[in-house]
Amino acid sequence: MNQFKAKYVFFLIGLCSSILVANASSINPDNNQHENTIFQVVYKVSQKAIKNQESIEIIDTMALYCGKNVSLYSTWNKEAKYDALQATKENILSKSKQKVTTYAYESFVSNLNDKNNIGVWTIHWEMEDIYKDRKTNSATFIYKDKDEGWIKAVENIPVQNWDIQSDTMTVLGYKCQKATTAFWGRNYNAWFTLDIPRNDGPWLFSGLPGLILRIQDTEGIFQFTAVGLEQLKMPMTLAVDESVSYKTVTLKNYLALKKNRRKSVQYYSYENNVLYIADIYNPIQFESLYEEN
Repeated sequence: MNQFKAKYVFFLIGLCSSILVANASSINPDNNQHENTIFQVVYKVSQKAIKNQESIEIIDTMALYCGKNVSLYSTWNKEAKYDALQATKENILSKSKQKVTTYAYESFVSNLNDKNNIGVWTIHWEMEDIYKDRKTNSATFIYKDKDEGWIKAVENIPVQNWDIQSDTMTVLGYKCQKATTAFWGRNYNAWFTLDIPRNDGPWLFSGLPGLILRIQDTEGIFQFTAVGLEQLKMPMTLAVDESVSYKTVTLKNYLALKKNRRKSVQYYSYENNVLYIADIYNPIQFESLYEEN
C-alpha cells in the first residue's frame, strides 16, 4: 500500500476533553464489587481506503461498553453526531427559498460560484450498534436505513483461535501482551491486558483472557487503538431494544444493504438563497472487515 497522500477524518470529536483515561492502578475488576461493572473503552478506528486513485485514511471513534458476559460496540457520541448533521441540514433547508437537485456532479459544480463551498450531509454507514453475547458467542447487528427503517441481523461469531505470544507493549498505561489470530479472511495482531480480565475487544474480537486494547490486521488496513477507558458508575442496560420494530435479515443481506448505501453520498451547497443538492457516486473505495474465509 502506498504512503498516505491525504487523510479523511469522519466525526472525530475532541477526545482529549471528553474521554476519561483511567490509570491502570485505578481499576481492579478482580474485586467482587466489579463483578457487574461495565467498562467503557473508546477506540480510535483507522481504515485505509482509496479516493481518486490516492491512498487515504479514514478515522472514526467507536465505543465498547463491556459487561461481564455481554457488550455493545457502537459509534462514540452517536446522538451528538447525528444531531449535528441534522441541525446543519435543517438550518440550510430553512434558509433556502428553492431547491435545485442535480444528479451529475459536474452539473452540480458548474452551477456554483464558490466551488469550495461544498458540504456532505449523508453518511449512512456510521450509525451501527453491535451487541455481543459472549456466552452464546453470537452478535446482533442493528442499523437504521433511510428507506428500510430499523434493520437487524443475528449471527454466530466464528471461533477465534488465538496464539498468545511473549511480546509486550503498554497501552493507556496497561501492560499488554501480544496475540495473533486469523479471523474472517484476515490475520490480526492484538494486544490485550490481563489487568482487565474481560474476554472482549472492539468490533467482533473476543476470546482472550483480557481486554483487547489494540488490534491491527497484518496488511495495515484496519487498526483499533484504545484512547480512553473508564469504569461506568451508573447502571447501563446492554440489550437490544425490543420495543423497536425491526426488519430481520440475514447478515449477508444486512451487509449488502450497508454496502449499497456506501455507493452514494449527498453533496450540497447554499448560494444566494438557493440550495444545490447532488446525489453522486461515492468516490471512496472501502475495504470490508467482513471478508470471506
